[in-house]
Amino acid sequence: MNMQTGAKASGAAALASALTEVRTSLSGSIERNRQAGEALALEVVQTVDFDCPVYIETADGCRMTDVDGNTYVDLTMGFGAHVLGLNAPEIRKEIQAQATRGWHFGIHNTRQTELADLVRLARPGNEQVAFCNSGTEATMYAFRLARAITGKQKIGVFDGSYHGAHDYALAKVDPKSAPTKPGTVLDGAGIPPWVRTEATVALPYAHDACFDLIRRHSDELALVCVQPVQNNNPSVTQRDWLGELIEVCRQNDVLCLFDEVVTGFRLAYGGAQELFDLEPDFTVYGKALGGGLPVGAIAGPARILRHFKSASTEKGVFFGGTFNGNPLAMAAGVGALQTLHARRDDIYPSLVAKSDRLVDAINAFASNQHMDFQAINAGSLICFHFQKEAISTYRDLQHKGSFAERLFYVALLKRGVIVPAIHLAFLSDAHSEEDVTFLIESVKGALLDVRASNLI
Repeated sequence: MNMQTGAKASGAAALASALTEVRTSLSGSIERNRQAGEALALEVVQTVDFDCPVYIETADGCRMTDVDGNTYVDLTMGFGAHVLGLNAPEIRKEIQAQATRGWHFGIHNTRQTELADLVRLARPGNEQVAFCNSGTEATMYAFRLARAITGKQKIGVFDGSYHGAHDYALAKVDPKSAPTKPGTVLDGAGIPPWVRTEATVALPYAHDACFDLIRRHSDELALVCVQPVQNNNPSVTQRDWLGELIEVCRQNDVLCLFDEVVTGFRLAYGGAQELFDLEPDFTVYGKALGGGLPVGAIAGPARILRHFKSASTEKGVFFGGTFNGNPLAMAAGVGALQTLHARRDDIYPSLVAKSDRLVDAINAFASNQHMDFQAINAGSLICFHFQKEAISTYRDLQHKGSFAERLFYVALLKRGVIVPAIHLAFLSDAHSEEDVTFLIESVKGALLDVRASNLI
């Protein structure tokens, strides 16, 4: 048996042993998983595929309780939607009040205007807002809008990005292609192959080579879509590069869209744009905007958003949906954003301080223990990676899906910490300093479990 085969066998054995131990407390979840497998083709999203199933019964603050009565400190936070915490009273109050008045009309409701006014407070460029039901819908409509305005067809996307689940967002940069001249691949079956070749231009993230590519493709590029802070590599060091990206796009008549579905109202009330003091042409939002209910939004200057208003004309951009501006979702968003805006000088500095403390303590421990592990963060958006090497871009990431990673997340679950095994974690206003201390010690213990199995 060679060393690689031996390490794989050892990793598999360690993971199997940990799973056997943790599953003894998850009998109810395991049974529900069996039942779900008979009825459901897929549950929630693929990113929640734990090695052991967990079904949540209740949630409050920063804690969730599963169907077996196990309670966890949560680092999922609805994939970033819960800045105030789970079941936040300010949001629950608005939902309950709206529910007594009705939760779906299909006719105009006043809650849209209330939430739109709060979105307009986030950035000077947010003159108008259009609501939909998810971040995926928001980017889909934004891509359509850009093609209509410019008369051009291609969308520029960066390596390491995620912009939703519609066809035009699933032509991704091929990680095997040259970093300065990237190609594209389709993320899954059923996507027309021409989306990759005729509708997408691949660009390198945080690399000046993207500017020449934008200039070269300016006659066909309608839009460049960028996550100002990427999910898998959260960093706040790219301000100058983002500023030049906006300028190059404007010089070449290419619209620049910031995808702030994850970062909007989380990194700051004004999102990454506030941190960097930048203004793209327009912005898409989701997650935290809805306080935990489904929502998406496109926000920007009236000169751009007005094209949605003339959908009955030949040149108008179609925008529609039975649940767009749903009053219950709007009410939840109002509860979230009213609180975040009123407490913005308190909540966001506190989130940064708690997140930095968590990451610094974990990194100091991993370094002292000579472990191939690091935590990185941009405010309360946190990633765990099993490598020592510096991470500047998505292409620097290694060891994804290793036995060490899988064992780490199971070991965290055993210690009462829950986070999907996708590297990504979030803190909320509901996480206390004591909770942060608990998380630090839990991560240390989980890493020592991995070390005991000779995986790091």
